[in-house]
Amino acid sequence: MPPPEPQQPSHEARVLLAIQAYQKGQFRTVHAAAATYNASRTTINRRLAGVMSREKVTPNLTKLIKLTYKLTL
Repeated sequence: MPPPEPQQPSHEARVLLAIQAYQKGQFRTVHAAAATYNASRTTINRRLAGVMSREKVTPNLTKLIKLTYKLTL
């Protein structure tokens, strides 16, 4: 199975704009910000909770390869 393609920048931009607008108090709820910017409410909630986007996290396979390499030395 090929790796998933990275999300379109426009999607990430919409999420960031919704988060900024919510944090500035332009919206009373995350749901309202998500609806206005056509972004996922779940994604916005996760980002507000401190969960990084998948693109910014080191892939699990890379971690496993590094660990295997260290163990074989």
